[in-house]
Amino acid sequence: MQVAILFDKINRPSKKAEARHEFTLNTKVGSKEYKGKLVVDLETLVANTGDSTSLNFDLFLISCYAYGVDRFIKREIYSFDGWSRKIEVDFPVINVQVWESKKAALEKILSFISGDIWDISFSPSSLSFDNTYKQAAFLGKIDQVNLLSGGLDSLIGAIDSLEQPKQVLFVSQYDNDFKGPHQEQEKLFNALKDEYKNAFHIPSVLVTLQGSDLSVRESTLRTRSLMFISLGLYFASNISKDVNLLVPENGSISLNFPLNSSRRTACSTRTTHPNLMRLTSELLSELNITNTIFNDYSFKTKGEMVNNCRNIVFLKNMITRTNSCGKRGYNNNWEEPDIRIAHHCGRCMPCVYRKASLLKIEPTAGYYGNRLSSTINSNKIRSQDLKACKAFLDTPLTDEEISRELVSNGLVDFENLNKYVDLVKRTRAEVDTLFKHEGI
Repeated sequence: MQVAILFDKINRPSKKAEARHEFTLNTKVGSKEYKGKLVVDLETLVANTGDSTSLNFDLFLISCYAYGVDRFIKREIYSFDGWSRKIEVDFPVINVQVWESKKAALEKILSFISGDIWDISFSPSSLSFDNTYKQAAFLGKIDQVNLLSGGLDSLIGAIDSLEQPKQVLFVSQYDNDFKGPHQEQEKLFNALKDEYKNAFHIPSVLVTLQGSDLSVRESTLRTRSLMFISLGLYFASNISKDVNLLVPENGSISLNFPLNSSRRTACSTRTTHPNLMRLTSELLSELNITNTIFNDYSFKTKGEMVNNCRNIVFLKNMITRTNSCGKRGYNNNWEEPDIRIAHHCGRCMPCVYRKASLLKIEPTAGYYGNRLSSTINSNKIRSQDLKACKAFLDTPLTDEEISRELVSNGLVDFENLNKYVDLVKRTRAEVDTLFKHEGI
């Protein structure tokens, strides 16, 4: 599908609300034209940095456009093979000439994270801002930028960073189509700020497809991976060329090792997959951007992240304020509704990894309603992830088989291949311990 993106206007919903930039997405299906409205809170960025012209500003814009287009075009309906879409899109940017030379690199990144075929072109942006801004004074104090999603991994990354003698800036993004993350991010930061004096925060940035003529929106959201990273890089680059970005996520989720042969991570995000980190780092190098992205937890399971947290007492107190669920809200039929904490479904793979990770420090932290044994024995669709995971654990895998699967899933870091194989084995053991604990 061909999509054109046009800057429409700056909208200020009320006197108290920040101005938001609105973009129109145009596409044609047959003889009919359809439109969507992408809303981005660019004011929060520019008001704190004064930067609306840099390559990192463009990169964030590009990531927002890609996210909007991704949500605009329903994969199941408009794919050519049941999954992959052919997307032709024009991205309005400030530095057109620079980006034209990076077309292939961007297409490769977007194809890897989304599973689609992208054909990108660039045109001059007509963006404008209401005011002239200067960089916020506190940015001069910052030593490191962290992404803060509201999940357990991002909390551990925050704690581990703040326990060191460094000033840390936390940045977040949310989409108001998905209730919960925005409030969770703000509450989590407020608690971190109360505990640590070296914590700083940029208000969570809104990016959402607010309206669409197409009746159904895409829900897999894989392109948001680039948006998370580019948001953090934007602030890091506006602090100093030497300030780097921590993207905290356990290695098990980073690899997205498939549960079985029929579930090859198709719907999973790849925010910290080693290949995306490599491709993005190569793009930054080509752009002469010296800020780097890193993940201290690439070779750790979620349980190892929990057990090695630098402030385990504070972590225990904060666990229920985080959310790791991939299917939040699917808890209406719990047998024990009085213990619905943090809106976890308790059945999806992120919930399984989370629950397994907490066994050692919080053996009663299975605050997900039904025991897994009652869920996996049901015929409900929500038991599918657990059944797939059980089949995964019951299938013996050799190191060679794990290696082949990792490589087929995009891993090209052959130097560390043995480390990743060992990580998969430890992940399997961690989840298997949970299943036995739950009577499966």
